[in-house]
Amino acid sequence: MKTTRRTALLGGLALGLAGCASKFRTYDGPEVTRLQMFKGDRNLFLFNNTSVLKAYRIDLVSRSP
Repeated sequence: MKTTRRTALLGGLALGLAGCASKFRTYDGPEVTRLQMFKGDRNLFLFNNTSVLKAYRIDLVSRSP
């Protein structure tokens, strides 16, 4: 069987993605339908339709080169 560059690349990509699969946590709660961020107030809201599921305080960091 001849291994092409495309086959090797896709195989490496598949192995890389399979290694990341265990890093993600599962979520059994209600569906998150919208994210809303207010940068001035530094708040992030997760919504299910019109109800707020969770609110987070966020920190906005400017990155200078």
